[in-house]
This record gives sequence, C-alpha cells and structure tokens, in this order.
Amino acid sequence: MLVAAGVEPTLAQHNWRQAMAPQSFAPVTESTRDYGGVPTRQLSVDGAGPTIVLLHGVYDRAETWLEVLTLLAAAGHRAVAVDLPPLPGLPTGQPFLPVLDAFVAEVVRAHTGTEGVVLAGNSMGAGLTLRAALNPALNIRAAITYNLPGFGYTPLIAVSLGPFGPREQFLSRIRLPGWAFRNRGVDLGFQYLVNARGGAPVPHHVDHFRQVFLATRPIGLLLAAGRALLREFDAGYPQGTPPPTLIVHGSGDRLIPYRAAFQARRAFPSATVRILPNSAHCPQIDDPAAATALLLDHLIRAGISSERAG
Repeated sequence: MLVAAGVEPTLAQHNWRQAMAPQSFAPVTESTRDYGGVPTRQLSVDGAGPTIVLLHGVYDRAETWLEVLTLLAAAGHRAVAVDLPPLPGLPTGQPFLPVLDAFVAEVVRAHTGTEGVVLAGNSMGAGLTLRAALNPALNIRAAITYNLPGFGYTPLIAVSLGPFGPREQFLSRIRLPGWAFRNRGVDLGFQYLVNARGGAPVPHHVDHFRQVFLATRPIGLLLAAGRALLREFDAGYPQGTPPPTLIVHGSGDRLIPYRAAFQARRAFPSATVRILPNSAHCPQIDDPAAATALLLDHLIRAGISSERAG
C-alpha cells in the first residue's frame, strides 16, 4: 500500500469507520456557502498552497472525503470538499452536465486566489474534474480523477444504466417500497457494488445512500437521472490538453472497469495512470492513505507543495 510520509498517525486517530459525524475529525470544519447563487454545504481544512477542491460521486456528499481531508491537513494543505447539486433537484428537461459544470466553475473561481486550485473528484466528480480541467478559463494547476466515467462500464452497469439498459422513460416509473431499503440486503448490495473485495461497507456512507433513496419518490427518478448522466459523459469530453492530470482507478471497481483508465489516457496522452490494487469504486474510502499519497505525489511532480509540507 502506498503511504504518504507523516500521515499514518493521523489516519489511525481519525478513522471514519469509528466515527459517525464530521466533528469527530478535529481538523475538519463544516460550513455553508453560496456559489453562483447556489447555496451548499462544505467541509474544509486549513493549510497552505493552492486550495485542493474535492468533488464527490453521484448521490454522494462531501463526507466521502473526510479521511482524505484529515490527511491533507496533516500534510499542510488547504482543502475543501463541497456538496454538489443533487441530480433530481436540478432543472428537468435539460442536460445535467452544463448545470454541474457551471457550479464547479464557480467553486473553482471562488478558491482560485493567486495560486489557482488543484481539482480532484471521484466517479461523477472525476468526470466534472476532467471537464473543468479542460476549460482554459479556469486556473486549475493540476487534476486528479478517481474512477473516471465515460470510457466504458462493467456488464452490470452497461445493461442497467449504461448504453444497453432501459431508457429513462421506463426507469423513471420504477417504484419500490421503503422497507426494501431497511434490511441487511441493502448493506450487502452496497458492499458488492461499491467497496473493495473483502472490505466492509462504511455505516456513515451506507446510511447516507439509504436516506437518499428513501427520500426520492418514485425511486426510478434516481435511476433515470443516473442513466441520463452516463449518456452525457459517454458523449465525450471537451477537446484540449489538461494541466498535469493523474488518473487513479481501483482495480476492484465493479461499476467502471480499471481498463477505462487506460482508455482515458489514450484520449489524453499527457495524463498519468495509477491503479490501486486494494480499492474499488471509491478509493478515497477503501484506501484513503493510498489515495492521498498519490494525490500528494502528483502535486510534487507538478511542482506544487504547501509551505508547511515543504
């Protein structure tokens, strides 16, 4: 396992699997902020250097980055993880990505300062990261994607929400009773789809997804939104050469196979690929120390470091 120097004690002290609330992570502060007229919640840590902005995956939230935020604080870096606008809450009848792109651009501009930003994201957030990094109007010093969409899916996703799955009109009508999300099967299904092989689901993470699904009626709206979002990513990324970009992928991902990382590098030859053997779809949860170590190493290679980190 890759480990960044000086961060192991902090990981041991602030273990997400033993903590059920953000305030358990001493360096992390929670606040609300308005970006381009859109109010949202964010988690942040103080430090030096350009702000590292962290974007979560679809239906997820800023807490997915709790352990990474703590490790970045220990390494002396300033960082912020924001809650992205929820898909079912976005205007209907129009593509999702332009709305999300505009929000991310506002977040980047708000944290640019004089040093620019470092942008990183997981899954949907990874796709938004790469799209923003290809926008020449944004001062993004480096980009890190974790399990990037748009370059292929596992058969399970391809025939459910991907190119061979039902259309949004069908998916949006699917209904399930609330009790379907209040049993052990949900935990097992979540573990199979999201966590690394042999890894236990994080209660904090599972509970959030359970509440999202319970709060959406009919449940098919979430499925239809996910299907539409994948179609938008599959349409391709903007042309151009991104800033120094690291493409990280978990080898055990059951949603997006790790070979997608190499497909992405063919499209963007200047990017670097790293595969994490002990991670699945969310490396920041499965192996936060390794995910953070790769991020910090990428910053060093890009000539970026915090004042305290060296």
